[in-house]
Amino acid sequence: MIYLIRIIAAVTTLSLGSTLMAEEKFGPDDPVAAVDGKPVFLGELNLMLWPMAKGGAIGDLPIAVQRAAAVVLVRRHLALRALREKGGDAVENVIDRYVSEKTQGLERIGSSVGQAASRQSANKPSLVRSWAWESAWNLYVKSRLTDQNLRRFYDQNAKDGDPSFDELTDHSKLRRDTTDALFDALVAAQDDVKVQWFIPALRPPADVQVVPSGKTGSQEEETE
Repeated sequence: MIYLIRIIAAVTTLSLGSTLMAEEKFGPDDPVAAVDGKPVFLGELNLMLWPMAKGGAIGDLPIAVQRAAAVVLVRRHLALRALREKGGDAVENVIDRYVSEKTQGLERIGSSVGQAASRQSANKPSLVRSWAWESAWNLYVKSRLTDQNLRRFYDQNAKDGDPSFDELTDHSKLRRDTTDALFDALVAAQDDVKVQWFIPALRPPADVQVVPSGKTGSQEEETE
């Protein structure tokens, strides 16, 4: 959520008053975007926005919030692809096990993946993809946020006058900053992807790049 808030700040150059659903009606099966031809569903975006709607209509959220979430969602797809490339079968096994556990948990209470997704304006593939990201990302963060790595990140980014790592009494901000850096590095590793946008209202402003700046191989285009 912290990462989403940071992206929202970057895309609020357009009006906060307009909303997506007031203009057009889309469903969970509609693609928001595509990464190298593979669709990113609106249902996935709805899952991200559902908690922010607080029981209201997702489409009533400010368009800047929806647009920011769409950027984060596409970046999540890029980061997950990097994790799968790094982890191979080990990551796939973690994802399969997590999805199986979540599915069985729903079945024990008389529900299903499809029903759980529908309650959040999503579809089954979107919820399964959300679980895949959650499991792979949590595993990666857990393995990387060691004291040694936190110390290295802090020492590399400390400014003159900052306390030493050993003098820090609260590591919460450092952990957030390190987590953001890990995410950005995974996204940046996918610098040769082609991103297409299918819903014009959700296409980010020209100065907001899906892949962090400095990477020139990525391509973005809008599909009417």
